[in-house]
Amino acid sequence: GWRLDLAGRVRIAPERPWGFDLAAHLFGRQGTPLLYAFEARTEDGRKSVQATRKVDSFRADDVVTLDLRLEKEIAASSSLSLTFSLDGFNVLDEIAVLQRDTLLNEGTAGWVEELLAPRVWRLGVRLGWR
Repeated sequence: GWRLDLAGRVRIAPERPWGFDLAAHLFGRQGTPLLYAFEARTEDGRKSVQATRKVDSFRADDVVTLDLRLEKEIAASSSLSLTFSLDGFNVLDEIAVLQRDTLLNEGTAGWVEELLAPRVWRLGVRLGWR
């Protein structure tokens, strides 16, 4: 399958008092294979039998997320600083199914078991000293 992982950070006007840092992380990957199977009884007990011959006949959704960070450090003294930050996770609010129930003998076959978390914002303050 494919995978994408790009990250970067840039300082905007670091020499100015209002300067700040901006960071971004773009992540993407092909959806994982969904191994649909039947539970069968055999001489040795119960056995899971794959429904198709190809492992990747069925796949979960592709996942692409963008995370952003805005950060401003303020020096309170020569040895003390405060860093204020705003983080955004899954900024594009991608809604992707990560897992499904793949046992076809059950009434819940194909039901969604896990979704990608929705967009989340976080404010932070960090105290630093040297």
